[in-house]
Amino acid sequence: MNKEALVTHLAARVEPFAALFDIFENAGFQLYAVGGCVRDWCLGKTPKDVDFTTDATPDETSRILADHGMKVIPVGEAFGTIATLIGRESYEITSFRVKESYTKGSRHPVVRYGHSLEQDLERRDLTINAMAVDRHGNLKDPFDGAGDLERGILRVPHSSEERSIEIFTDDPLRILRLARFLARLDFTVAPEATAAAKHCAGDVLLVSHERWFAELDGLLRAPYVSQATAWLSTTGVLGLLLPEIASLGLVSKTVVTLSGDCVVCDKRPTLLQQTTRLVEACRALNADPWASFLAYTGCMFTDDGKTSANVSQLVANAVLLRLKVSNAFRERTLRLMQPLPPGRPTRRLARERAQMLLDDLHMWLRCLEARKSILPEDTREDETSRLLAWHEALKPWLSDPASACIEWPEGFSKALANALGIKGKSLGLCIKFCHESVMNEEISEHDDMAKIIDWAKKHFVPEME
Repeated sequence: MNKEALVTHLAARVEPFAALFDIFENAGFQLYAVGGCVRDWCLGKTPKDVDFTTDATPDETSRILADHGMKVIPVGEAFGTIATLIGRESYEITSFRVKESYTKGSRHPVVRYGHSLEQDLERRDLTINAMAVDRHGNLKDPFDGAGDLERGILRVPHSSEERSIEIFTDDPLRILRLARFLARLDFTVAPEATAAAKHCAGDVLLVSHERWFAELDGLLRAPYVSQATAWLSTTGVLGLLLPEIASLGLVSKTVVTLSGDCVVCDKRPTLLQQTTRLVEACRALNADPWASFLAYTGCMFTDDGKTSANVSQLVANAVLLRLKVSNAFRERTLRLMQPLPPGRPTRRLARERAQMLLDDLHMWLRCLEARKSILPEDTREDETSRLLAWHEALKPWLSDPASACIEWPEGFSKALANALGIKGKSLGLCIKFCHESVMNEEISEHDDMAKIIDWAKKHFVPEME
């Protein structure tokens, strides 16, 4: 896109915010759209968020917005950011900064405000994120971020190893952020940035684990996970954050079944390469990337699918605890990591799997479809057949997985106790016996209650209490 066309394109992108530009300019302040939205506009993409930067202080920004009847939302006032609403959308306005840095383990920066747009752009992580646009669509690009977008390169402003080290030292998470952009854009990392990342790798350990997770989550949901993971491995960051994953690059085994069985191979791919291919396959199938990212960790220790799956669960649990994800996220990931049981399914096995997974049943099947897609050709056909058999066996519950759970008629427990003259432990065992009878399809929980109780009378032998 030539310069004139770019200005026209960018002017159209900022035109919806004309009123916001007006109130800041009428108050005597500068306002620019900045950062990721400008990068995405230059790439012809629709940004997730549109952010602004101004030479007004947070207090001045709040006053300007309030004076014009606009909502003032102090989302990060202590760090220079005030949000407002335009329509139903929220937009953040951040004061020019000269520098920002993070203290050990903190999620919040220590900031120094400035009065220059160029200084604000200079302290940003990458040239492609160090661009701004004024209300007329003029691109402010002092570090040639637009050129780097065309060349496909990731580097810091004033690109040099020393400057890259300074940028990464201010916030070591920027190394992971660079990797996330590598996964998203499939660019080349400037050699000086890679050298600086190696130099600063250990500093990433100073960053809060919640911030680790946020960047890793974005990386795993991007299209080029293999390239980004390889770069993190090269810099040493992967081994520091996730040694369990980094170690997969040392093991040459091939996973050959959906049950997790693997065989030793003399040549590549390594388990890490298979893992990143698997995560990339998840994107096309809209499958969960974390369950796939952690699925093969147990294969380092054993070739048996059942054993490796159990070890993978233990490793994944430890990793997710370290990353401080929510209990719900961790438990769901562990459920989705379950391999396909060996052999062909029985109706009982299928129902038990539906009971275990419930609303995650469809996602589990998508995760297995992703695993199937990277299996070796000599086993893929048989495993495809097995997976189809499981789909068929699960059909009764696919539309409503919760229907796989057994719900007894109201008053069943009391009626069973009275009819058999049992209570306590014996009653519990009898209900469990009836449950097993349903799972074995000897009776149905939808049968008349009298029929179920009659079955229990004939077949259940209570223990002596």
